[in-house]
Amino acid sequence: MRKIKYKAWDKHLNKMWEVTELVFENGELKLIRGKIDGISCGCIKTFVPVRFQKIILLQFTGLYDKKGKEIYEGDILSGMENFSVTYCNGMDDCLGMNVGWYLQRNDWESWTELYHEDFWEVIGNIYDNPKLL
Repeated sequence: MRKIKYKAWDKHLNKMWEVTELVFENGELKLIRGKIDGISCGCIKTFVPVRFQKIILLQFTGLYDKKGKEIYEGDILSGMENFSVTYCNGMDDCLGMNVGWYLQRNDWESWTELYHEDFWEVIGNIYDNPKLL
């Protein structure tokens, strides 16, 4: 079974947070605690649902690149070309596709299932390094 964990992109600070705690209350996300650069920063956002619009949660895929680095949603992987990691739930843009993790080229037309993770290397993410695509 894969470990469920997240990191969070803060659109306001343009920083990536390591998420250490998610708190749910009555089925709603109420609190995110995290770290930046290994330093605990307390609450990223608390109890104000509108503030969560400034946070993008990125889920760990359960896979590792060829150097052992964790692969998260939104990461940019390099192989023969650069691809971003995305999750398809079988709805919306992924209609008719299997549920799971996919690699997507910059043209958003080419999709490939994420497997053989030992072939890929994480070189950045779509928030910190969008020009890598």
